[in-house]
Amino acid sequence: MTANDEFTVAVSELLRLFRQVVIQQKDLADKLEWNRGPDIHDAWDNLLRAAFDSIVRQPIEADRQRSSDEFRMPPFNFRIAGGERCSWIAFKDSPTSQAIWGVDVLSHPEPRLMVSDIHAHGQASESLPWRESDEFVFVGRGPGMAIRVAAMVSAVE
Repeated sequence: MTANDEFTVAVSELLRLFRQVVIQQKDLADKLEWNRGPDIHDAWDNLLRAAFDSIVRQPIEADRQRSSDEFRMPPFNFRIAGGERCSWIAFKDSPTSQAIWGVDVLSHPEPRLMVSDIHAHGQASESLPWRESDEFVFVGRGPGMAIRVAAMVSAVE
């Protein structure tokens, strides 16, 4: 393994890069009037999921500290219900109480994060402002494992 096979990055930086892509795509969609039509929700879900997987999920799942038993994150823009068997992204100040599961790009002028209460049963969620200065962590968990909160990942290719 060479130095080129591994890179260390903050989870917050991954989310900042993802945020930039979302804003650029939203600006382009607005200019093209692409934000209309019966299939627009599916189109945005597909676009957001692909960008999230490439920018955020892949480096996190390649983290050297990640256990093979650790639950994967659910598909992006797929609501997380309390008690599900998954790992998640969270705000740094509330890693084990709220999970970020998606982005709302259609209801507000600026993209907003969709967040669920981890301890609530059901599908309750809220939309919160997404600021470039927000800090995030990855919360990994698995069967019989202590919760692992990671602000940095060392992705190995």
